[in-house]
Amino acid sequence: MSSPPAEPLHYRCLPRRRVERGALAIESVQPDDIEAIRQWRNAQMAILRQDRPLSPDDQRAYYAAHVWPAMAAEQPANILVSILEHGRLVGYGGLVHIHWAHRRAEISFLLDPALTTPNVRYGRYFQGFLDLIRDLAFTDLKLHKLTTESYDLRPYHLSVLDRAGFARDGVLRDHVRVDGRFVDAVAHSCLAADHRGRGASRAPGPPGHVLVTSAGAKAPLIRAVKAAARAHDPQARVIAGDVDPAAPSFCLADDGWTMPAISDATMAAILDGCAGRGVGLVIPTRDGELGLWAAWAARAAERGIHVAVSPPAAVARCLDKLAFARAGRDAGWPVIPAVERVADAGPGPLVVKERWGSGSRSVAVGLSPAAAEAHAATLSAAIVQPQVAGVEISADAWLDRQHRVHGGPDGVVLRRRERVVAGESQVTVTFRHPDHERTLAGLLESLELSGPVVAQAIVDADDRLHVIEVNPRFGGASTAGIAAGLDPFGWTLAEAAGRPLPGADGLRRPGRVHQTRLAADHVVRLPDDAP
Repeated sequence: MSSPPAEPLHYRCLPRRRVERGALAIESVQPDDIEAIRQWRNAQMAILRQDRPLSPDDQRAYYAAHVWPAMAAEQPANILVSILEHGRLVGYGGLVHIHWAHRRAEISFLLDPALTTPNVRYGRYFQGFLDLIRDLAFTDLKLHKLTTESYDLRPYHLSVLDRAGFARDGVLRDHVRVDGRFVDAVAHSCLAADHRGRGASRAPGPPGHVLVTSAGAKAPLIRAVKAAARAHDPQARVIAGDVDPAAPSFCLADDGWTMPAISDATMAAILDGCAGRGVGLVIPTRDGELGLWAAWAARAAERGIHVAVSPPAAVARCLDKLAFARAGRDAGWPVIPAVERVADAGPGPLVVKERWGSGSRSVAVGLSPAAAEAHAATLSAAIVQPQVAGVEISADAWLDRQHRVHGGPDGVVLRRRERVVAGESQVTVTFRHPDHERTLAGLLESLELSGPVVAQAIVDADDRLHVIEVNPRFGGASTAGIAAGLDPFGWTLAEAAGRPLPGADGLRRPGRVHQTRLAADHVVRLPDDAP
């Protein structure tokens, strides 16, 4: 007869066997966990107070002498917990060097090395653990203060602590030697009052500071970002960034930043400026800057700054209209063909435009081959396409980091561009067409895009779809997509914070959206002595 399973081990001083929030939970460390923990410690000695690899015998002896007996104590010196995601061990940590008389303890945390990259994933687990361990420490144990000590070779780790509400208490210069060089240790702390002051409703993840670049006069975009940011964090501030010190959007945003012109030479300084302003999310809005932000996104992430941009290859493919047309057609999508020579484009009528860039100023339509040759000669890198007769439409969507359209085909909002001025929709009306929605969802996912996107297409008299281009950014009239049920900035904030995205059921609101974009006055009353 088999014996009943052993009762899980548990610290006597903890009123709850498990503290959980969403998919993550912490519970007293178990014997079955300690071998994985040993391997993780040996793989990450550079960030630990451990000077030699541990053997299995070392690990078992330590736990037998120091951990298992302490579970029966009313006031143990250390409390070690396993970190579980959907019941699977993903890390461990706890409270160490507990000083019960002064009601303080130091936080310990170590993640499975397989989960430490990319930074945003590590940040999600670390932020989640910090929320759980503070709940345990301040609610269950009634501690007053938690501290951490982290080596400064881990800038992203430090940035998560900063964003989580830990105060930097100081720097211990050249405190430890790692790989032959001395490094500083940074001390953080969090008081029970600090934790309560953050409020239970505050969302984890990047701070509520959001930078919208090339903000210009994009008033609807600024308003949409502010609404999403406030929902994410009531303390959020939206910063409008632009090279123009008098950019009109500055008066609508919480702050304005006259930024240096974006180039490879200025990006490091721009990231410094973001860090100094507490920016946790950057939303690029202009085609000309997308490639640079995509190239620098990984370096921004190392500093705790999420950039809402597609991967570099996807951005490059969309910005190069010739490459986009070739890739789309090679993959079997209904993309309008493009060539470099007028002679290869057919008899006409033809469309001639710049290969790179956006806007309609250089586009000429309805051209004969001779007229197309003449117009192409005025452009720096012309491409030629057959003109397709029909109704011009746009399609708004948002894709997650796995390049999936959130909501699937229902997450593609089609709208007719009923009045177009300078390439932008002035009057737009949403409509439904399940076949076109499915086609565009498949095309966008095949391009491996992320974040907000807007596609341009034509529907001909036979109801066939012809895709012109895809812009990997929020569109000028994409607020109509928000009115129809999309939440691109809310989803971007949630993803950057490591929070699960809301379900897509019922994503679309009933009825059609008719949007007219109008100029509007923004009036502020100032005192007589104002500058």
